[in-house]
Amino acid sequence: MKYYNPRKPDKWGLKVIARCGRNGFVHDFWMCDGMAPKVENSIGFFAADVVMKLCETLPKHKGYKVFFDNYFAFLELQEALLRDGIHSVATIRSNRLRGCPVMPSNELKRKGRGATDFCCTRDNKLCVVKWFDNREVILTSTYKCVDPVEPVRRWDKRQRQFIDVPCPQIVKEYNQFMGGVDLTGMLISLYRIDHKCRKWHRRVFFWAIHVALTNSWLKYKADCTKNGIEPRNIMDLMAFMLSVSDSLIKLEKTYVTRKRGQRPSAPTAEEEAGPSKTVRRTREPEDITRTDQTGHWPEMMTTKKRCRVCHRTCQVRCMKFNHTSVYCYRTKLFF
Repeated sequence: MKYYNPRKPDKWGLKVIARCGRNGFVHDFWMCDGMAPKVENSIGFFAADVVMKLCETLPKHKGYKVFFDNYFAFLELQEALLRDGIHSVATIRSNRLRGCPVMPSNELKRKGRGATDFCCTRDNKLCVVKWFDNREVILTSTYKCVDPVEPVRRWDKRQRQFIDVPCPQIVKEYNQFMGGVDLTGMLISLYRIDHKCRKWHRRVFFWAIHVALTNSWLKYKADCTKNGIEPRNIMDLMAFMLSVSDSLIKLEKTYVTRKRGQRPSAPTAEEEAGPSKTVRRTREPEDITRTDQTGHWPEMMTTKKRCRVCHRTCQVRCMKFNHTSVYCYRTKLFF
């Protein structure tokens, strides 16, 4: 199951190829097992068959567009996707052009930055564009071509200033929608939950949980934005993961038992220390665990705390949430 890639920071690891949205949402993935994926219409190349496998879950002839880099790009692949009604934009390697008569690299370089050459098929269903910036880049598309050409700002080392370079529309389209996979990898690497183990299925399990968490956070963030919630009131990824983990730990569970030999009425370290100078607002319990009707037993405290609703003092707290929650007899709520 392990693959060796000398270009990666971790040379050995499990290889997962995913189809992600622009915002980093993972829609589908395929885990490499050393064998080529089984597809209905095989292209004949491993990388191209992987793209066809991931696009099987996309509805056909609905105007979907996919973007991929030069590792997966083949002209035969884009023609096969177009037959299924799926458009595509990709960078492609020069040895995969199948004799496409585009301008040679040395002639394009002599014309300077912003030089462009393109070639289309006879039915105008596939376009190949070669553009020179600092170096040449070749892109192919089934729905975009050169026009309209718009200027982009680039730094010129010789003139020591920014200049305007003509840029084809296909390049802007590729740069705008490419990068969802990199964003997914960044989100997963922020707060890793896996631990060191030799069992490969455990690593896959932890990775799947992490993908589910990042997908849920992206969906939660989109719903909050749609409902007009202010960005400062939206949980970040770390707070969202802590909220989910806390809910899973305490859901339908009784309160945590005390250590052996400690009396129930013994004051805690927080109560013995007394009121602190800096007031820290504790995190409120989640609704799913606050209303699960399990383990919410009252307990008397040696010191009084203030209710967050009526702002009066009370001396009873919830045994399930311990220090972070107080039960107020006036409001009949746990906080």
